[in-house]
Formats: sequence, structure tokens, C-alpha cells
Amino acid sequence: MQSSENSHSILPEFPKLFAWYSAHQAKPPTIDNLPEFHVWIVAKSLRAPEASRCRLWAEAIEEIINSCSSILESVIESDRLTNDLGVSLSDIYSKLAESAIRYGEGQKAFKALQSLADQTDLAAFRFLSAWTAFNIDQLPACIAECEKVNDPFAPIHTLLGQAYLESGMAGDAIDSLKVAIQLAPSDPLPLVQLVKAYLVTGIQIEACRTVDQCRKLLGPNIEIECLAAMSIMAGPSRTEDFCQRTLIALEKHLSLQPWDFEAFSLSMELAAELNMKNWAEKYTQMVDLSEIERPLELAKQVAVLLKKTGDRQWHDISRLIIDKTLALTKSFSPIKN
Repeated sequence: MQSSENSHSILPEFPKLFAWYSAHQAKPPTIDNLPEFHVWIVAKSLRAPEASRCRLWAEAIEEIINSCSSILESVIESDRLTNDLGVSLSDIYSKLAESAIRYGEGQKAFKALQSLADQTDLAAFRFLSAWTAFNIDQLPACIAECEKVNDPFAPIHTLLGQAYLESGMAGDAIDSLKVAIQLAPSDPLPLVQLVKAYLVTGIQIEACRTVDQCRKLLGPNIEIECLAAMSIMAGPSRTEDFCQRTLIALEKHLSLQPWDFEAFSLSMELAAELNMKNWAEKYTQMVDLSEIERPLELAKQVAVLLKKTGDRQWHDISRLIIDKTLALTKSFSPIKN
């Protein structure tokens, strides 16, 4: 049985580091041996409960920074040691930052990581400080941190693009995301964000083209198909082939997950947009409302959506959806005496 001190330890996720830490517990490294002390303190932080974890490593970073004029060399040595133990130092700090954000200590984590990045000028730490700022909704700070990096580091440009996009600066987001894609063409994240940026700016043709790039990288993926549907509904600049592939992909998804009401609702909206009643009928036959809370309310929402087409023939499908829901509701009605 674990003690309360270790009940939330995440150090066991790194077995070699855990073993190294355990072997040094009797005589922990001192700050005179800065690389080993650094590894020791982050391992100790991983072992600590969340309530004290961020404070422990944030204070240690300050102590390490104040112990010498330049800590870059010792940080590199610490990273070599952690790599020998099966994990990079930046991965450890990523885990610690996640924990700090989850526990409401994101601001403290950001300041500590920012100091570490300032002292080492390493892109990996600058990315972590920017990522932490992004995840505590400090978008200007995130953008400022990203803009300090001059290295061709794809994650920074992706994160900068996301921060620009959420700040309402879609044009700048497109520029940053294009750089990220050039640096890391096999990474789907900047491509997905680029689709969203194109949709915000109303560049429909490029949104569809980028969706196809995502499809090549990811294969079947409902998030991409939802973006595809949104790209189609963004305006008239769409090809018949692109529309057909999106309708088919949504059908395949619903055949595997007929209870995914969000995908169903978007599929119906797309069918209505394209005036393809036959596809709406297919989706209606496939959907399973049995695992959805308040199915009648949601079915009425889709029915209202379909009626917006102005074509009375679509009212038949609206009626099918509501009848299907009413049948389900009756099947679970309590038996009256």
C-alpha cells in the first residue's frame, strides 16, 4: 500500500530514473554537483504529491540559476544523464508543467520555465514556457515567448500559429503554420490548425486542399472529416469529388459509431447544404440514439435544421428522426398499473 506522500507519484512512469533516484536516496547529490543535483531534484519533484510538486522544482530552478553565471553546460550534462536513464530533461519538465497546470500552479510553472529558457536559450525550454502560457490562457505571453526563438523549431511555429489563431490573428497564424509544415511535413497538427485558419479567413479552396493533405497523413479520422464538412459548407468553391469523399467518410464513421450524435448532426447539416436527401436518409437509418441524453430534444434540433432547406420533401426525414426517437422513448417508458 502506498503512503499518502507517494499516492500521486509519477516518478514510476520512468523506471530507470526511478531506480537512479532510489539508489541515491541515502546520499543525495548536492548543488556542488549541479548536473546530478538537477536530475535529483526533478526526480524528487516527480515523486512528490501534486500539492508540493510545482513549488519544489520551481524553487530548485531558482537555486540552480543563482548558483552560477551560466548554467547551459550543466543543463546539457543533466540532459545527457536523463537520456541515459531513458527520458529527456525537457520531457520531464513537460510532465511537471502538465501537473502544475492541472493543479492550478500554471503561472508559477510558466515563470520558472521562462527563467530556465532565459538562462539557457534552449528552444525546448522556450517552447515549454510558451506552451504553459498558452494552456493558462495567457496568449500574449505565449506569442512573446515563441517570438524569442530564431531556430527552425517546428513545434514553436505550430504553437505560435495556434496562439495567433485564438487571438483573432488568422493571417499571422497561416504564415506561422506554413513554416511549421515546411519544417515538419509529416506532423498533422499544423495542418489541422491551418485548415481552421483558412476557414476563419474564408479561404475555402485552400481549406479543402489542406484537408486532403491531412487525410493523406492520418487516414480515416473523424476530426478531419468534420473539418472537411465545415470546409464544404463555407461557400460555393468546392468540388463534387471532395464532397462525395466527405459524405462517404462520414457514412463509414457512423457505421462504426452510430451513437456519435455530433457527427450525425454535422452529416445531416452537410447533406442539407448539398441538397442530397438520399444521404440524409442513409444517416437517419444508421444513427443510434439509445446512448444519447435527451434524444428527443436533440432530434428536434436536427429536424429544425433540415426544415431550413425550405424543401417540404425534407420534412419526411425530420419526421423519421422524431418518430425514431419517440419509439425509443416509449420503449423505456415506465409500465403503468
